[in-house]
Amino acid sequence: MSDFENYLGDVRVIDKVKFSIFIILAVLFFIFIWLPYKRGLDKKIFRTKGMLKMIPIDIIMRDENLKNRFLHGNILQAVK
Repeated sequence: MSDFENYLGDVRVIDKVKFSIFIILAVLFFIFIWLPYKRGLDKKIFRTKGMLKMIPIDIIMRDENLKNRFLHGNILQAVK
């Protein structure tokens, strides 16, 4: 019985270490990969919105193809 309790205690410690390592890796991933990616993505979205705002609405309304692309969300294909 004593050996079994020792075994369970060892397994519990190993599981706590594994979980701690997982949490640390998740935090490091968040700090070093996710946050820089999100900052870059926010910057790209801001630039794209700024460029789209510079297109006069008259040009969009005159070109039927461009207007349909903007309305249906295919903006990248419309700009090409």
